[in-house]
Amino acid sequence: MIIRAAAGRRPVVIGVQEPYKGIAVNLARHAEEKGANAIIALPPFVGGVGLEIASDYYRSLAQAVRLPIFVQNSGSPWGPGMSTEFIIRQAREIPQLAYVKEEVSPVPHRLAAYVASGAMKGIFSGNAGMNLLNEMPRGSSGTMPACGFIDINAQIYDLAAAGKTNDAYELFEKLLPMINLEDTYGMVFVKSVLVRRGVFKTARMRHSTGVKLDQYDEKELDFWWRRLQPYFKA
Repeated sequence: MIIRAAAGRRPVVIGVQEPYKGIAVNLARHAEEKGANAIIALPPFVGGVGLEIASDYYRSLAQAVRLPIFVQNSGSPWGPGMSTEFIIRQAREIPQLAYVKEEVSPVPHRLAAYVASGAMKGIFSGNAGMNLLNEMPRGSSGTMPACGFIDINAQIYDLAAAGKTNDAYELFEKLLPMINLEDTYGMVFVKSVLVRRGVFKTARMRHSTGVKLDQYDEKELDFWWRRLQPYFKA
């Protein structure tokens, strides 16, 4: 569905992470068959996985498909926190792995290490884009936030890339309270935003954490929502 909706207008990166290598390999092959432009995967994240198993996991994905592969480095509990040296070494050995989504602190410094290595082709952060304007001058390729405010994130990036730094920071200041709420409540908040934006009908989670936005959270969301609305693209 995502690949069909993009219709070749934008590259599509499909997540294939699974704790078990065999399932991840099958998902990667399926993504390639359906026309994905790249895949992304966390390392195995069940059972105290070490770097040797993580290396074998990514090597197996690279052997299964010809696509670029983003290594998502989020740290515990989502697999081992991989060092920049480890990820750079994997990229040098297998160029398909020369793409990273880095979320282990300090992210801006780690991105700078990837840039300096010369081994990486795509260097991104996550963490809701909270450090994007600190990362771009270091040579990062961008960020991979959740999709609730992706149109706002894109405008911030475009402004900064065009040298309109003050404008980028002014828009980022309007988004920052939403980043704080996402950092506090995680996917419960993201789904609530997507309900407001007409993507979902309910913010209900399949695997509920028991956390919900209360009336005070909703009031704060309303306050900052009004300041961002003029910048929404859809």
